[in-house]
Amino acid sequence: MNDSQFFWYMICQWTLTIATIAGTIILAVVALWGHIIRIRLLGPKLRIALKNPKGEVSMFSDNVVSRYYHLRVWNERRTVPAHNVRVVIKTLYRPCADGTMSQITLSGPLQLAWFFQGLNPQFQTIGAESTCDLGHLRKGEHFQLTTLFHHISFDHTVKKDQKIIVILLALSDEVESNELKLEIAWDGTWSDDSDEMVKHMVVKQLDNRTRS
Repeated sequence: MNDSQFFWYMICQWTLTIATIAGTIILAVVALWGHIIRIRLLGPKLRIALKNPKGEVSMFSDNVVSRYYHLRVWNERRTVPAHNVRVVIKTLYRPCADGTMSQITLSGPLQLAWFFQGLNPQFQTIGAESTCDLGHLRKGEHFQLTTLFHHISFDHTVKKDQKIIVILLALSDEVESNELKLEIAWDGTWSDDSDEMVKHMVVKQLDNRTRS
């Protein structure tokens, strides 16, 4: 074997060795994190957003007019459904005496009710878009977050001249959605006109870095 043949022989040996090592690493990665990689690349992609900052006028069975606020929940990969989806309050802030927002300690994520919860399962399969209740304001009363269960220690109301900040998240067996940060504030004024009411009952999306 001359020098040229030896050179190319060594190149082939090194190439085979590197390919073997690379293949072993790839197999190890797939074995350890294959499911996560598959979900990231090919799994469902949940998203949530505020549906209408003006809310929707409704009427309770006792004939009290109210305004409901909803969230959109959808899957950008409709052909790959997300299973057992629920929308939860991850974090909540209320103002201190000096006006700065302070995080309220929650016992855990609090689930919001789905639109027409009595007719829908608690945990949904999301392919096409679905609607979740955020909260409602009955005329003459306080705004209330529409949590599925009411905990004694959790204040789900926004009273006159109060505001809160909530961070919401849609969870499924496979993935989590984007975080949605909303400010909810009410000055105590009611109007039947939606364009006027939006000046008094404010529900708006915030940048996730904002806490004031």
